[in-house]
Amino acid sequence: MGSKRRNRVGFLVALTFGLSLFVSCSTMHYIKVNHNHTERLLNSFYQKNGNAFYLSSTYSNFSTVWTYEEDRAVVYRLQNGRIRQKLSFNGIEPFQFGSLIPENLEKELYQDCPMVLDGDMFGFIIDIDHIRHKDDYPVDISCMKRGNYDSVVIMRLVNDIKSYHLWEVEY
Repeated sequence: MGSKRRNRVGFLVALTFGLSLFVSCSTMHYIKVNHNHTERLLNSFYQKNGNAFYLSSTYSNFSTVWTYEEDRAVVYRLQNGRIRQKLSFNGIEPFQFGSLIPENLEKELYQDCPMVLDGDMFGFIIDIDHIRHKDDYPVDISCMKRGNYDSVVIMRLVNDIKSYHLWEVEY
């Protein structure tokens, strides 16, 4: 009787381990697929409008990508590498990126919010004076949303993130 019980327990342990490994590999696959789709959307929006922004988290299978057109913002929410939701916010003021100084952005973002190497990401591709700027910032997005920044551009982005509920994920 002891041998049968040991075999059953051994089988259950092996089954649990196997299922955990399968789920983990599947999740990692969707994280990679979502990251790749986020990058493709960023590049597509940049090619079309000269700007593209994203929010994501390192170990998540979802992200938010958006762009500013002349009088609206277009937002895509992705999950598992697929577009889960497409939103459009009309009647917004045109966005002027010329006042953004990329070199100051990092200093200002990290002034109040720590760099988070295994957490959230904020990034963009924009044209400033016909020069392409692409940056990614590992920053706690919840903290970023609470910040008060000197840069008009950063404040506009943060206000849009809050107003349009671009990142309503709380851990």
